[in-house]
Amino acid sequence: MNMLAVLLVPMMGASHDPRPPLPDPPVLSAPAPSWDGDELRDYLDRMHEHSLNAVEAILRTSRPTPSEPASRHLAMLMLDEALHYDEPDSNASPAVKRFFRTRLEVAALEIPRTRVEDGAVIWKLYDHAFIVRTATVTVAFDLTRSYWGMAGDEPQIEDSTRRIIDQCDALFVSHIHDDHFDKWVTDAFLAQDKPVVAPASVDPDEKRITRLDRDPDAKQRVKLANGQELEVVVFPGFQGDLENNVSLVYTPEGLSAAHTGDLFKSNSTPGDPWQWIDHVKDKWQVDVLLVNVWTSDLKRVIDGFNPSLVFTGHENEMGHEPLKRKTNYLAYDRMRDSTYPWVLMTWGESYWHCPNSDTDQP
Repeated sequence: MNMLAVLLVPMMGASHDPRPPLPDPPVLSAPAPSWDGDELRDYLDRMHEHSLNAVEAILRTSRPTPSEPASRHLAMLMLDEALHYDEPDSNASPAVKRFFRTRLEVAALEIPRTRVEDGAVIWKLYDHAFIVRTATVTVAFDLTRSYWGMAGDEPQIEDSTRRIIDQCDALFVSHIHDDHFDKWVTDAFLAQDKPVVAPASVDPDEKRITRLDRDPDAKQRVKLANGQELEVVVFPGFQGDLENNVSLVYTPEGLSAAHTGDLFKSNSTPGDPWQWIDHVKDKWQVDVLLVNVWTSDLKRVIDGFNPSLVFTGHENEMGHEPLKRKTNYLAYDRMRDSTYPWVLMTWGESYWHCPNSDTDQP
């Protein structure tokens, strides 16, 4: 067992938080530069190494919370800086890739060691991927191996991702874009007889994928291999003219989480695609909203779902060019005047949402 795993083992006498204590931050020391003599790239990678080590240390001592301390707020902005260099392209930075591997491994170690009795623990993974665990089920949304994992041979990323898949009971895929849909991941779920729920455009020849009706007034059932059952409402979302499932999932405990995928309204979207949004709260109870931070009318979406808690997603998608790579600071800007409590997390972080207690636990 490696040191990171040892440090994640729950300690006797800890608080009732179901998650194990976080380990001390690893040192992300860089190997010898391999930039073929490019002095600028070497310089920037070393700079990223130091700034990301500082970010990692803060993340380990300051978990996500609706009321962030100044140190955590600064760390999230420092992360934007490291992930948005255009020259050289930041998605090629060895320091950034090492940081992601560490963040993914933290989640891969924490999830199997987390036993939930009350509420839910929510992990944010790459881009708009979330894992929601309650006492009886663990549900994944838009899980992929990441930009790096899908772009090349990354056995460490694949190993961490597979261990997360092993902990999950079902996967919901919002749409076909490869920052949300990874056939390697869906095949791994299906190989374990775990349901994958997706619109018709996702892997259309795969008969084992569950295609639910996109009906904002209907609650449908999805049976799980562990004998449990989910109740699901699939709202008829679009990204432009592309079908994008917006899934509202009820666990056996009655806790609900809605995931928007890339919900976005444009001139090419058929008809009036957002009428249903304004009436979600009239029919359905929503505990947690997992919303793409760049959706075209964020306030209308949040007001329509009327959730107890909001998590923003889709920050720092490394497959997008830097100008289209949404930042953490965009989340701060767009949620600045929100009347809803909200939480910003980065890769591998978790939050314990316990609606039956006086306060949630960061």
